[in-house]
This record gives sequence, C-alpha cells and structure tokens, in this order.
Amino acid sequence: MSTPPSPRSLEPDDDPRPTLLIADDVAAIRRLLQHELGEEFRIVGEASDGAQAAARAADLRPDVVLLDLNMPGHDGVTAIGSIREACPDTTIVVLTGLESSRVRDEVLSLGAHAFLEKSAPMPELRRQLTEMLGRRPGEGSPQA
Repeated sequence: MSTPPSPRSLEPDDDPRPTLLIADDVAAIRRLLQHELGEEFRIVGEASDGAQAAARAADLRPDVVLLDLNMPGHDGVTAIGSIREACPDTTIVVLTGLESSRVRDEVLSLGAHAFLEKSAPMPELRRQLTEMLGRRPGEGSPQA
C-alpha cells in the first residue's frame, strides 16, 4: 500500500503564494483557517499537536507555520525550538487564545516571529501575516 503524496506535491511548483502549515488541535479551527487564508497562502499541511507540527515543518519546509500553543502532548511552546532548528528560514507565527504578555515574551524569545490572538478578526490576521512576509494583501494570489 503506497502512501498518499504530500500536500506540497499536489500543488503546482510555480504557485507564487507563500506556503503555510497550520497547527491547531481543533479541527474546526484548522478548517476555518484553511478557508480564510487559502487565497493568500498555499496550505501545504496541517498538524494537531506540537510534535506533528515540528515533523511536518521539517518535511514540508513551509514559508510560515501558524502555531497554536495549547495543544495536547507536545505543545506549541515546545515545538518552536524544533521548528526553528529544522527550518531556520520559516516564519513561526503563534496564534493562540492565551492573552498573556509573559507567554508572548517567552515564545518570542524562543524564536517565534509574532504572537497573535485568536480573537483577532480574520482580515486583521491575514493582513498581519502578509505584511510580516513583506507583501501586501492580495499580492501573489491568483487572479479571478
């Protein structure tokens, strides 16, 4: 029995959108993020815990990892170092429901590039992600 192709191999190599790995333990949130960010980013994979996020990031080498912190088992805080080590050029964006300056300071010191709250409106999240990558919203996305 052969393994299915990785999500990256299902997309054309000339797709100009930045690649994105979504890591959150809640499947409904992963689906929502895929739906909302799929025009600006090429979603190459998803993960439901920190260990899976680190492994998928090492395999897929996405431009961005959108990482929840509060996941069962190997959490997002623990995953940051593994992702940073395997993918030094990947932008790690923590997206969490935890609203704590102590936690924000900790994840930024571990190598995350940004700390965003899940309560942020989706257009704001999209804007922050694209600006973080040095692009304006809509740049590089397919034309209708």
